Amino acid sequence: MRNLSIVLLALSFAACAPSLESGVYTCKADSECPSGWTCRFGELCYESAPSNLALYAHCERNAECASGTCYLGFNDNSSSGFCSESCTPNGPQTCPDDGLCVLDRQCVAPCTNDDQCPGTMKCVPALGAMGRTCMDVDDPSLESRMGCSTTNSNCPSPLVCLLSTSATYGLIGACVYPCGMEGVDSCPMDGKCMAIRASMPVTPSMTTAACLQPCMNNNECTSGLTCVAYPGPEKHCVPPLWVNAP
Repeated sequence: MRNLSIVLLALSFAACAPSLESGVYTCKADSECPSGWTCRFGELCYESAPSNLALYAHCERNAECASGTCYLGFNDNSSSGFCSESCTPNGPQTCPDDGLCVLDRQCVAPCTNDDQCPGTMKCVPALGAMGRTCMDVDDPSLESRMGCSTTNSNCPSPLVCLLSTSATYGLIGACVYPCGMEGVDSCPMDGKCMAIRASMPVTPSMTTAACLQPCMNNNECTSGLTCVAYPGPEKHCVPPLWVNAP
């Protein structure tokens, strides 16, 4: 990686016309690149945006991918993602090259550690699949200790606000990380993948299991959550009325 301003200064002293390489010079914004170039991923200057990128390639826009889909993951604030294609979660293996089919019905590439992820992305459990994938996360710990509601679903990405659609179980939900199936070790940190009681209707409607945070007392839970035995005998941070679900 090279600093563009230093290179241009050296070329001006040498009285030669600049001949610059694409994807070599560091940047934080388009204004730090030559006129007409773009600062992709807030990292490097490129003369032109790529096209026809392969499946799982790092991307910013749908038009860059051969599949026509640049999947940004579950983080709405993410500025980049990976070229993807549609698939069927929990069905037969439908993603090429050992890809994972996540809850959004998109194929993502697997990873085993943060070093395999570009930029500041983290290698985190893939939502709704058995494995990990690279994703932008606002809260690296991804601990499901915070409550949420229909009017305040300010859950740190990529946690989602899991709410009951029945007033019987209250208007408070929990910021959770959906997971593949009960008992599978697919949760960040020390969260546990637990089946949501089927008698309690929830939104997002496809969520059948979620990473719940084990606890010992209420001091470990925040924003309206309580430390109670749910969905089985082990205590987790959940909305207080969820225990009423048979």
